[in-house]
Amino acid sequence: MNFVDNIQYIVMEYVDGITLREYLLKQPDGYIPWVDTKYLFTQVFLAIEYIHNKNYIHGAINPDHIILLSNGTVKLVPISIFNLKDFGKFSQLSIEDGYSAIEQYKYNDFWLDTETDIYSICACIYRSLVGQNPPDAQAREINDKLIMPNSIVETLPINVLRALGGGLQVYPLKRIKDVRTLEQILMSSIESTTQKTHFLKKYKLKKDINANKNAKYKNTNKNDNAIEKFNDDKTPLKKNSYAFISYSSKNQNMADSTRHLMKTEGIPCWMAPYDIPAGSKYAFVINDALKNCACLVLLLTKESQNSEFVEKEVERAITYRKPIVTIQLENIKLNSGFEFYIGNQQIVAVKEINANDSDMRRALNGISALVGDK
Repeated sequence: MNFVDNIQYIVMEYVDGITLREYLLKQPDGYIPWVDTKYLFTQVFLAIEYIHNKNYIHGAINPDHIILLSNGTVKLVPISIFNLKDFGKFSQLSIEDGYSAIEQYKYNDFWLDTETDIYSICACIYRSLVGQNPPDAQAREINDKLIMPNSIVETLPINVLRALGGGLQVYPLKRIKDVRTLEQILMSSIESTTQKTHFLKKYKLKKDINANKNAKYKNTNKNDNAIEKFNDDKTPLKKNSYAFISYSSKNQNMADSTRHLMKTEGIPCWMAPYDIPAGSKYAFVINDALKNCACLVLLLTKESQNSEFVEKEVERAITYRKPIVTIQLENIKLNSGFEFYIGNQQIVAVKEINANDSDMRRALNGISALVGDK
C-alpha cells in the first residue's frame, strides 16, 4: 500500500482461481463438510494472523474475498486493510450483510479491532458448513438467533460449535479476541457426546419431544447468543406443501437470506441450487418443483426482471395456476413483461429481509397461509 500524488493505491498479486462463494455454489448441497472447511480455513488463519501481527485488520472478509486455486492453495484478497491506529479517521467501511460485525455498522459506538475480523471469519466458516449466509449483525442485535440445520449440527465436533458460538458473538467484548485462540478452539479434539450435550445445554438449546419431525429446536432465551437448529433433511417435499423461491443468481445473498428466514419461520421452501439433486437435469427438476409447489415467491429486483430464467419460472407458475407472492427488494418500476405477468397483483415492498420488518412479516404470513392451506 502506498501513496502517489496524494492518491492511495495497493498492488496485489494476480490470483487465478475461484471465490469461496463460487466453490460452495458448485457443491450439490451448497456447503462442504468440516474436514474440508478445516483445510481451507487453516490457510486463511495464517494470512489473518500475519495481518494482525502487523497491527492491521482486513475489514472485509467474506466468501468473495477468499480465493481457491487449482493446486489447493487458498488466498485472501486484501480488499480493505486498515491500520488499527487510524480507525477513528474512516468515514466509510466495507459492509457485507451477514459477514460484517456490528462495529462496522456502528463504528462511532464501537472500537474496531481484531475481533472484527474474527466475526467475519466465523461467518465464512458458518456459510461453508451450513450452505447459507448467517443473519446480519444488525438483525441479530434485535433478535439474536443463529440457525444451523439439525442434520449438520449432529456431524460437527463440539469444539467447532463452541468456536462459532464464541466468534459470532454480536458484541466485540464477548467475542473471541484473536485468530490464535479461535484456531486452538477449532482444532482441539473435544468431541465426546457428553461434552456436546453440555454445550447444547449451555447455549439453551431445547428439543420439544412432542413435536413432529419438522419441528424446530427453539432457543428459550431470545437474547442469548445460541446456535439454534432446524430440521433440514432431504426428505422430498409433499405436493402443494412448500413455497418455490424464484430469484436472480445475481441476488444470491438476498435469496439465501430469504430462504434462511423462511426456514427459521417454519415455512417449507424449495430453492435452486440447494434442492436440486446431484446429477439431475435442472430444467426437469425446476419444472416439477414449480408444478408441485403451493405458491411461487418472487424476489423482485432489477436483476430478476431481466433474468430469462426468472421470467420462465413466473410464466410456468401462472400456467400451473400457482399463487405468486411478490416481495419487492428494490425501488423499481415493472418492465412490460412483468407488468403483464404480475401487474394486477399485490406487491409487498420490504425494507429489509428481517422478520421484524412489518412488510416482510406480512409477506411471511401470506406465504405461510398459502402453504398451510394445502
